[in-house]
Amino acid sequence: MVNAVLGQTLQFPKEIVYYELEEEDPEENGGHYTETSTFHPIGWSPDGKFAYVKIFDGYSDGLCISVAVQDMVTDKTVWSESYTSMQLGENEDYAKHSENVKALWNKVKPKTEKALAKYKINAKKELDYRKKTWHRINGQPYKFALTTKGKIQIDCRAKDMGSKTLYEQDISPEDFEMQEYNAYVAGIILSPYEDRVAILYQTSSKGFEFITDQSFALVGCNLNKGFK
Repeated sequence: MVNAVLGQTLQFPKEIVYYELEEEDPEENGGHYTETSTFHPIGWSPDGKFAYVKIFDGYSDGLCISVAVQDMVTDKTVWSESYTSMQLGENEDYAKHSENVKALWNKVKPKTEKALAKYKINAKKELDYRKKTWHRINGQPYKFALTTKGKIQIDCRAKDMGSKTLYEQDISPEDFEMQEYNAYVAGIILSPYEDRVAILYQTSSKGFEFITDQSFALVGCNLNKGFK
């Protein structure tokens, strides 16, 4: 029996516009945002799992769609499904970006609906997305800070509660210099069921044929526990 959460046809989720512009000339570099690097949140489950869609340029594979369910307690991806325009084959009906996205979504939609039912994710409940890094939640101030001194590190600081490190990724100074890394916290998405947020952060670096690779990732944070 289909979970009651999914008593409707799943629609393609709306994009969250989370990007910032490059410091260089935006006409030359195009900024962080491209039409093939987008983030589309789906929803939360009561036990802290979060589903989303991303669309990006896979270079040799063409346009790619990827759907994931991530456990925001452990930060591990528990389910994912992807499809590429290369798999669609050459077809003039897919010549336009919007038509390509629609075709890709139709390929992953059936399995996505089953995954949302399995993990009890509500795709209809309104999402609370907040841009920037400082937020007052339930009267408590929080700061979500990202630093890049030899590594990418994300910390949560809460007034009168202390702080905690949520994520660390070592990157050599040479890589920072050669690939021109840039990283920042783009915002947070609050769970409607518990005091937990998904922190959305963006990274960019010079990639294939001098194209700037832009990507995002999510890190979970319990707003009450783990502070020192």
